[in-house]
Amino acid sequence: MKKIFTKNHLFPSLLLLSFTADILRYFNLIFTSEFRWIILFISFLFVISHVLFKQIVSLNVLQITLIYAFWSILTYFWSENPQLSIMKATALLLVIVAAVGYGYIFIFSNTIENALDYMFPMVLTVAVGAFLGQTNVTTQEGLTFFSGGTSNPNEFGALCAMSIPFALWKYENSKKDYLRILSGIACIFFTILVVISNSRNAIIVMICINIGLFWKNKTSIHLGIYYKILIGSVIILVLFPGLFGTSLHDIIYKGKGKSNLTSSRDIVWEESYSQAKKGGIIGGGYGVTIGTETQFEGNLNASGYGREKGNSQFGIMEETGIIGLIIYIISTIMIYYVVIKKWQMCMDIKQKKLLGIIIGLLFGFLFSSMVEGWYNAPGSSECIYYWFVIGTALGLVKKKYKISAPSSILMKQRNKKVKHYLA
Repeated sequence: MKKIFTKNHLFPSLLLLSFTADILRYFNLIFTSEFRWIILFISFLFVISHVLFKQIVSLNVLQITLIYAFWSILTYFWSENPQLSIMKATALLLVIVAAVGYGYIFIFSNTIENALDYMFPMVLTVAVGAFLGQTNVTTQEGLTFFSGGTSNPNEFGALCAMSIPFALWKYENSKKDYLRILSGIACIFFTILVVISNSRNAIIVMICINIGLFWKNKTSIHLGIYYKILIGSVIILVLFPGLFGTSLHDIIYKGKGKSNLTSSRDIVWEESYSQAKKGGIIGGGYGVTIGTETQFEGNLNASGYGREKGNSQFGIMEETGIIGLIIYIISTIMIYYVVIKKWQMCMDIKQKKLLGIIIGLLFGFLFSSMVEGWYNAPGSSECIYYWFVIGTALGLVKKKYKISAPSSILMKQRNKKVKHYLA
């Protein structure tokens, strides 16, 4: 219990919580939009003063990402709204450094079983938030989606999907039976919430997480039980949609009588693509909607300015141009390559499973970025969570673990085969 209140444990949890709880009713009375920026700045100072900071910034993949952040800051000089661009670009830099730094430091300050413990306050808050506030939102098509304590089912679905990795990892590694039971219940609970939120991108993220965990990984008896319960729950949701007020058709097509999978995003994508072409080589300024007549009020929240950017890549090109998009692509490819390569070479079974969860999560978020503009929204919960996970992944890549028994035996068997072929 004492460890929870250490600075290496409490500060990361508080930072992540402050960026997620502010969209949940009642919790946002404490975790206000202004409060989270204060926590972010303090976290940034803590990370850059940490003994591991030099090691963190020496990582090539992070350096490329920071180049994108600095390029975003440079757009201030030609931005249509310079004040907005410098504010959001600076926030992006702080988010990347603080979140990646905390995720990395946390790995080196804890055992692999506790590698995701900084998510616990967020997970607990989301679970409580499911029972608070406005629980349903009715769309123009007459569909009712579960939104928990938020005003947006997609936001709530995303929070629930983001909570699953912690619950799943605790379910696999808890040494006490009651903790494993609670973690298993949490896994099923968040799975059901994701489905009844009707958030397709959250459902994809959840599926990718599970694929990442089970792909080429030896399933333990605990995960085997979880997997069977999960499949059973999904089957019940599909066969008896009336139990939860949703249906497979509503989830897929987001509208009664619709048969086009992307019908709810077509208009947003078309506008985003049109705006992206206006970005040209250098973009119209970070955070800017090119040609908008809406004025930015100059506060710490850009809500009400611009439009929904339903695709992160189009948004990146609109704001930072082709140059920014190229830097983003290089950065993303490098990060994914380094993590996947480590996963392929990893011999420790726990490290491999955790990397599998993270890889699945990253690919889920990559898909999500194609239908939501969270990547270039540093104030969003998805953005800071993503960079926390990147920091965790890079920490797992750099930290050396003792090979656990099953992998150790496997290594010896491989060595015997090699010696046999060389003889």
